[in-house]
Amino acid sequence: KEKDLNLIMKLDAIKEKSAQEIESIWKEYHKLKHGVYTVLPAKLFEKISSNLKNFPIFLFPLPRTDGYEFIMCQFLDQSCYFTSLINYQTFKENAPICLTVTYFTELMNEKDIVLMRGEYDNSIQTHEAQCLVNQLQLYYGSQDEKICNLLSKFNNQPDTFNHIDLISAFESTFQTGLINS
Repeated sequence: KEKDLNLIMKLDAIKEKSAQEIESIWKEYHKLKHGVYTVLPAKLFEKISSNLKNFPIFLFPLPRTDGYEFIMCQFLDQSCYFTSLINYQTFKENAPICLTVTYFTELMNEKDIVLMRGEYDNSIQTHEAQCLVNQLQLYYGSQDEKICNLLSKFNNQPDTFNHIDLISAFESTFQTGLINS
């Protein structure tokens, strides 16, 4: 998996383009590819990145027909790796990755944007990968005290973390329409 933006798009060829033009190119390039993608404002990415460093592991509920499947994410370098909780409990660090989200920060200083793409395997569908990416951005980009407390509890006081609180936060977020899956 490519982690160097220059291997995906020639940076020399786009250096004179505006952030909006680069965003259009990024979206057009990924439109027919297998994966999820977005362009983030640098300020939002800085918040996400800071929280990912402070809270490198978290759990996300993924809706299933008979309830929720919990998906764990772990941050390393400029990427987030997702695996099902059951796989993590079974295989630990050798658990198969179902989704890898990579942030490309090469344009952050000059263009004030960060490009992101997520590549997933056949254990999840596109809308599920998008749901996980949306949750990642919501939780790690949030200023909301309740959400930040969930991140903190999971990483610093796991004995006080309650998965029901996580499901409640997820359901209220979907009801208010903050996540589009």
